[in-house]
Amino acid sequence: MTVDEGNLRFQVTCLRKAFGKEQIISTVKGRGYCFVAPFSRASDGDSATAGEEDVARAAHARHYGGFFDRLYDDFETMSRSEWTRVGRPEIDNFRAALSWALDRPERREFAISLVGAGGRLMLKLGLIGEGRRYGEQLLDAVGPDVPLDIAARFLRQSGALWVTSDYALALPLLARSVSLYRQLGDRRSHAGVMTMIGYIETAKGEYEAARNTLEEAWQILEQFDAKKELYSTTLNLGILCSRMDRMEEARTYFAKALEIARAIEDHDSESLTLLNLADLECG
Repeated sequence: MTVDEGNLRFQVTCLRKAFGKEQIISTVKGRGYCFVAPFSRASDGDSATAGEEDVARAAHARHYGGFFDRLYDDFETMSRSEWTRVGRPEIDNFRAALSWALDRPERREFAISLVGAGGRLMLKLGLIGEGRRYGEQLLDAVGPDVPLDIAARFLRQSGALWVTSDYALALPLLARSVSLYRQLGDRRSHAGVMTMIGYIETAKGEYEAARNTLEEAWQILEQFDAKKELYSTTLNLGILCSRMDRMEEARTYFAKALEIARAIEDHDSESLTLLNLADLECG
């Protein structure tokens, strides 16, 4: 097993901050890190109490709840490859934190928040079936007592995991998310969810509805520094226009999408846009 050095440094820094002045890890120059806290061997009949174990699991869950909140927010500002590189090694910590949260009903709000924060990573890593199961398990717990921002993010990411395969399941989740983001006044997140709804409307052949949805999302996102979300909306507008036989409009949107992809140095998005432009020219 290999450990990425940058991620290891980050985790060691977090551990040192968590333990404060108590030094438990020292740096060994040229070699790595060494555990230096005093310890004692437990006798055969001795073990940590259930209460002590739960305290440790709770601390772990809170730490990774914060980690995945930050990772979710950092998606827009980090490169796609760097974002995935940071998140990928922590997927088992996500599972461990969620397992703790699901142990008791009073931790459901934390579980909903964690699944909302981690859903994007699960989608990018292709863990779609697993992510869907978490969403289904917690959906009934998303009631009026759950804070709006936590509920909206959970519904958004749960819907995203269905958006390319089951429109009947995805749309109600995304519609609820849009409604909550409207209540919150979070226009950027609202527009991001509308892009997914516009994608579904396009796939279903509801072109006029899709045009209205995507144009509204595009106009909102242009006001924010949200280039990845703006790219997705712009690309979807290009695809929609090509299906409506509005070829010049499609070219314009694809050209804008290509400009955005190159600006953020997202080579996968650049390639996807070039493929759409090629299809347009060949069609």
